[in-house]
Amino acid sequence: MISNAKIISLKAQTAATGLGEPVHSEELTDFPLLCELITPKSYRAETDRQRGIKNDAMIWVNRSMFDALGHALAVGDRITIRPHGLNADSTEYDATDINPRGNGSVIEISLAVRDDQAGGA
Repeated sequence: MISNAKIISLKAQTAATGLGEPVHSEELTDFPLLCELITPKSYRAETDRQRGIKNDAMIWVNRSMFDALGHALAVGDRITIRPHGLNADSTEYDATDINPRGNGSVIEISLAVRDDQAGGA
């Protein structure tokens, strides 16, 4: 895994409003988590779409980072990612699919650009 980005915000989805908008917890991390940001190939994005999974981007993260936080990542969690580089803009995503990779020490997270109106709590 090659670190080319960092998770700067992580919030768990805790509920939904009456309108179906997600409600998220307070910030779960006080420090950036290194990750590898991947743009999915068109075949992968299409395959995921057929499975009902929106896949605008993917990240690979060491499982040990979430273990250190005491958080089991779940679909619906809100993740803000900032690529490495000068003046790089961060993007907020919702986790749409989570898969272990290799021997399970790395987690692959499919991400969808956040589409709710309120932005969560």
